Amino acid sequence: MNLIFVGKGKKGALTLKGIIEKGWRVQLCVTSPPKNSDTEWDVSVDQICSEKKIPIHATGNINSEESLMKIKSLSPDVIIVSSFTQIFKQPLLKIPSMEVVNVHSSMLPDYRGASPLNWALINGEEYVGCSVIAMDGGIDTGDILSQRKISVDINDTILDLHTKINHIASDLVHEVLNDYKNDSVKRIPQKHSEGCYYHSRTFEDGLINWRTMTAIQVHNQIRALAPPYPCAFTYIGNKKLFLCRARLLDENYCGVPGRIISVQKKGMIVIAKDRGVLIERACLEEGEEQRASDFTNLRGSNLR
Repeated sequence: MNLIFVGKGKKGALTLKGIIEKGWRVQLCVTSPPKNSDTEWDVSVDQICSEKKIPIHATGNINSEESLMKIKSLSPDVIIVSSFTQIFKQPLLKIPSMEVVNVHSSMLPDYRGASPLNWALINGEEYVGCSVIAMDGGIDTGDILSQRKISVDINDTILDLHTKINHIASDLVHEVLNDYKNDSVKRIPQKHSEGCYYHSRTFEDGLINWRTMTAIQVHNQIRALAPPYPCAFTYIGNKKLFLCRARLLDENYCGVPGRIISVQKKGMIVIAKDRGVLIERACLEEGEEQRASDFTNLRGSNLR
């Protein structure tokens, strides 16, 4: 079976590595040039291609004539897509003899669109998942070919969820490729009236509003944007204070929203709309991440 892989980022790299280790031969990897806004991970598609000696084609427009000719010349049966944000137009979707399949980090039809794992944590979901779908020209609307649900712990961060998804993504692709090989593909059409689309997030969306957000909402936002993401943030005076890790408290602390009422060995306790939340690690603007217990001088200050 002739395969072409399209992707970037850690999920893309580990999906590629996983299917290669399962015995599938990839003829070409297509990726996009790096951007300043890209999240930095410890592994990349370029590294995997270099290790496995796979030709790579980096393009800012996968629908360009050059890209289409390069892909078409290899007569792919299946094109596998993972963590690639460029839209695939119909001429590209029609190239493989079988299909273009996409790995999406949600239990579709829920969380179509951008940043599904971040949004799932922000919304306090107890489960997330990974879906492999046949691309149909819509945004995450194609038939579901394989899918698996995983549980979310109350203290899981976005990095934890990526790790969980990365462990199963290549397994799901492997299942789908075997189904194509054995002519036994099982399809579940999506109900387009179900689920919801989510838009891309911006840096400013990470601002904590202590007066309107409950402790669990603050906790969820912090873990959804934890490193290597830019982190949720608040203001101390005119300076940003980035909040890198938090915990919910067993005890109830109440008072003025945004007030740092205690700085102790475990961290600093800040009052949210309903009760206190423990900040374990933080970072002042232009500083380095450190234990929140080090910010003893902020006791009694008001965050905004």
